[in-house]
Amino acid sequence: MIGFFLLAFVATLLSTVVGFGSGILLVAGGTLFFEVKWSIALATHLFLFNTWWKTVGLWPHVEKRIALTILITALPATWLGARFLLESSGIWIERILGLIILVDLLVDTMSRRRTRGSHDREDKQASGKLSGSKVALTGAAYGWLSGAVGSGSVVKAMVFRRAGWPHQTFVATMAATALLLNILKVAVFWKARLVGPSDVPWIAGLLAVSWLGVGVGRRWLASIQPGHAAVLVRFMLGAVALRLLLA
Repeated sequence: MIGFFLLAFVATLLSTVVGFGSGILLVAGGTLFFEVKWSIALATHLFLFNTWWKTVGLWPHVEKRIALTILITALPATWLGARFLLESSGIWIERILGLIILVDLLVDTMSRRRTRGSHDREDKQASGKLSGSKVALTGAAYGWLSGAVGSGSVVKAMVFRRAGWPHQTFVATMAATALLLNILKVAVFWKARLVGPSDVPWIAGLLAVSWLGVGVGRRWLASIQPGHAAVLVRFMLGAVALRLLLA
């Protein structure tokens, strides 16, 4: 029990500072302690608590128009993705997504080297490049992958990191666009009886861990340098890609 809650704390701290990535630790690591489905169900409660605290605490930093557009397209796409999962395997989707992330990182790294200092100036103007159609497609892809393979936050991260936002805005908008989907997933798990009243002590423990982890993470988040934040995001994207390709 202590090991699982410690893992949950580290995952929460990581996702608060970077903006995403808690699933890498908790979903994968949680299976070392519990049965896979129950581990995922518990982890989803932590994701719900994390996104709630981050959304509330960082609400002034949320890009509201983009968050709303993402949710409008993500919600129906999540249902479609879940239906797809019931009828086929999502493993090949994970492999393709991992490859796309690695290619995106490679292109971005090469672009940064070519442009050197000019890239930072371009990033400051990049927020205008997030057109309504691009955001809508991002929401649809995010929602579909969330339903089909359990998580699609990496798709948002690839798009949002090019917007030139302050890192707090990146973290806040990542959380706000995930909150409602996490609520729906938790409702599904309760309806399917993957979790029940006997699991409330575990869920209460995760609530406390989430509150503590997000609180500590927000202090670090406020002091992190933009350059360091960009490195952390790219590192996390690379870690996600490797997990998707090698899992």
